[in-house]
Amino acid sequence: MPVVLPPSAGYLGKSRRRISASGLVTWERCPRQWHYRRRIGLNDATNPEMIIGLVVEDALCGLFIQRFPENGTAMPGLAEWVNFSRQENGLGKISPNGEVIISDLESISQWMELVIPSLVGEVQRLLQARWDATQWKAAGRDIKEVKDERIENLIRGGIKLQLEEVENCFNAGGGPHLKSYRNAGDPFTVPAPCWDEAPVNPGEDSNRTAVDGFEKSGDVTIWEAWEIARPWVKDPRIAAPQRLFHPDGWAAGEMDLVHRWDGTVRICDIKASAGTSGYSAGLANQLRFYQWLWGITRTHSGRPSKGESGGELSGLEGWYLNGPHRKIIDLLDDENLESESARWKNIHGQMTLSGLHPTHL
Repeated sequence: MPVVLPPSAGYLGKSRRRISASGLVTWERCPRQWHYRRRIGLNDATNPEMIIGLVVEDALCGLFIQRFPENGTAMPGLAEWVNFSRQENGLGKISPNGEVIISDLESISQWMELVIPSLVGEVQRLLQARWDATQWKAAGRDIKEVKDERIENLIRGGIKLQLEEVENCFNAGGGPHLKSYRNAGDPFTVPAPCWDEAPVNPGEDSNRTAVDGFEKSGDVTIWEAWEIARPWVKDPRIAAPQRLFHPDGWAAGEMDLVHRWDGTVRICDIKASAGTSGYSAGLANQLRFYQWLWGITRTHSGRPSKGESGGELSGLEGWYLNGPHRKIIDLLDDENLESESARWKNIHGQMTLSGLHPTHL
């Protein structure tokens, strides 16, 4: 979630000089691997798995910033992200696949069924484009081995997990922020992006207004539950880094989802896998690094001044799309968090002092 713009000059202005969650995970797995990848930019040969997660994550983030029409108006069967992505590459728009009137959770599921084929098609188009642009490909691998069924399974996994949030929000009567949403729209300091509203750049105050579709009183509607449960995600329309930056500039982290509808904050990370490989062991350190950055940036002077904070950080979750399932990571207590932050600072020092030869580690 963006807090302030990154340092623009000096050695900390260079991303390779800041410690990130992914860099930390790589370092703790193998400092030599970190050296080759992060210090001198020598990556491994690219295989399809290295890009599938990135593109599927973009598709889901684009889907989650969708707003439905109100008052019984039919919703076209196309996610706006699809045509946005196509136009970014100079391609023409495609037409919706039918339409659905959003009236309950089942109708939202029906709309998702309409949009999944075009989401899969756009993900596949982007995968092919990225694969074609890759110069060093893993021997014997090809992006064409990634079948539509595999991408569809991952997208369905993300949809299922988000619809669980919507259902929980609906069953909770809209949560503690329902009145704020009804009065003036998204109440948070950094609002959840939405295709129907102008993007909010890091450090900017949003000009939020009341949104048509919210009731003035009475029980929460499914329209409201969807809108309230939409998480903060990276806005695809913003080119600037949408990260948390340490006030001193030496650390940064880019989160996937931040849920705030229940009066607390949960940081979630999307994984396009089942979480059964050895690489999944790094999830706890990644999310706890985000926990630390979240806490240390809450009082930063560069934060936008309007709106609510979202509440206390209550949870860390890995969203594994192949399943799907949530892996819950326990928060560190204050003492262990302080100890870990000192260790991360020491690791950053080691990273900074490393030379261009692996013997310098």
